Amino acid sequence: MRLGRSRSACAPTGILSFDALRSWRGTAQAVRIGFDLLRYSMPDLNVARMLGGMMGAGPGMGWIAHFAIGTIAWGGLFALLHDKLPGGSRGVQGLTFGAGAWIQMMVAGVPMEGKGLFGMALGIMAPVMTLVLRLIFGGVLGWSYCLLTHTAFPRHTSTRARVTT
Repeated sequence: MRLGRSRSACAPTGILSFDALRSWRGTAQAVRIGFDLLRYSMPDLNVARMLGGMMGAGPGMGWIAHFAIGTIAWGGLFALLHDKLPGGSRGVQGLTFGAGAWIQMMVAGVPMEGKGLFGMALGIMAPVMTLVLRLIFGGVLGWSYCLLTHTAFPRHTSTRARVTT
């Protein structure tokens, strides 16, 4: 069994290598676990119902909007900002991005629904659970970006001055 690192350092090579199907399956599993956690521990924090209500539609449209925001808006924004985010790898940059998305959601999104700043009207578990889920999302986003672009580590420009003679 070969456990070397691939050129992109995103995933091990050999028998334990990951392909796109497995990564999407893992992402779907993480999302399902997150929704189960929220459904059983925080039933008042229903993102699909909240987004659907803001659009004057039902939870079905809320799920479509949630998917579009998560994949198109956040994914596109990460692709634009990844080189400007702190972190030694795409995974860490994804965690940083997820934390930023969480702050945006807690300061702008949740208060628009009337749940208070950081969702404190729902109790202390609302910000804690949503932070954990956003960090999972950000980590998976950074890891997926790494797999798709084959760039595990950010490119850093040299800060040394060039000496010419």
